[in-house]
Amino acid sequence: MARFADVLTIINGKNQKHVENPNGKYPIYGSGGIMGYADDFICSGETVIIGRKGNINKPIFVDVPFWNVDTAFGLSVKQNMLLPKYLFYFCEIFNFESLNTTVTIPSLTKANLLDIEIPLPTLEKQREIVITLDKCNDLIDLRKQQLEEDKKADAARLENMKSFTGDMASAMKELYSTGLAESRGVYNMFQALSVAETTISTYKAAQEAYAKGVQMGGVVIGAVWAAAAVAAGMGRIAAIRNTKPKGYAFGGLIGGADRGERADNVLIRATPGEYMLDRPAVRHYGLPLLEALRRRNIPREVLEPFAAPRLPHIGGRAAYAYGGEIGAASLPGGGEKPDAEGITVINVMDFQREFDRALSSARGRRLLVNVLGEEGITA
Repeated sequence: MARFADVLTIINGKNQKHVENPNGKYPIYGSGGIMGYADDFICSGETVIIGRKGNINKPIFVDVPFWNVDTAFGLSVKQNMLLPKYLFYFCEIFNFESLNTTVTIPSLTKANLLDIEIPLPTLEKQREIVITLDKCNDLIDLRKQQLEEDKKADAARLENMKSFTGDMASAMKELYSTGLAESRGVYNMFQALSVAETTISTYKAAQEAYAKGVQMGGVVIGAVWAAAAVAAGMGRIAAIRNTKPKGYAFGGLIGGADRGERADNVLIRATPGEYMLDRPAVRHYGLPLLEALRRRNIPREVLEPFAAPRLPHIGGRAAYAYGGEIGAASLPGGGEKPDAEGITVINVMDFQREFDRALSSARGRRLLVNVLGEEGITA
């Protein structure tokens, strides 16, 4: 073992303002690394830097001449006793915090440094140790580089996936909103792609939040920030999943302000052939039953005995406070024209039973009903 005082010299740093030059030849070092460049140097190459104040536990090895400021010590070895790189590796494992002399800004004194003891094998043995540790560091640096490249590749793949899902979601939304492909399947695809895009964005946000949190306050803060990013992302995903298709193309309860039983205060778009129920009817049967009807879960044969004559259509009608069929004339332009040509012939044994069928024939068509009875045919 040997004391620092026996194997090295501590070189004090100086203020750099008289030598600082952005185009200078020599780097200026503080306890945290390079601060600028200078036209002159204090320490020769192959010197170890230890912070006098600030970063006192992060040694730096510099193999070129440099200027050290007054917050950094330069440790210059006696070459016949100690190898500079061997000293650097020793300093990397030594706890300089144990020599801290203040409770605010970490600080070291020359006297405390000179009392440090270092193992001192032969120069040949020191050289073997340095070679081995250099190889280990080279492998570590190579692995770090590979990890960084993998990280960049993963980020690029994620960004490509996010861009693709975002573009596809926008395309599906455009198809649906313009009416070119207004179907439940298209809307579900839009939602699924939007969820995928948001999931990728949440993953990236959590990674970035964790990294920033670790820098600010360690692993615990990083985990908290990442959890907050994930929670925010899950909220956005839930909002996407709970979003309903625009309009009532697939049926459903009509929302809005309650302004009375027959207010007709919500404007909706409807399709000819659809049927509107008024509020009393909705209240009477209840939403679960009506939803079952909308989904066609109830066999129509069950309801046929309760069928009633169809209400006559009122041309140009735009409000349905009392319910009724949505007709072509209810929309601008009149929708499709009814089939006004031809004749419908109905042969029945029981006129009352077929009355509904007669009323449901297309508007504008002539109707011939033949009642077949014991006395013959009555037209």
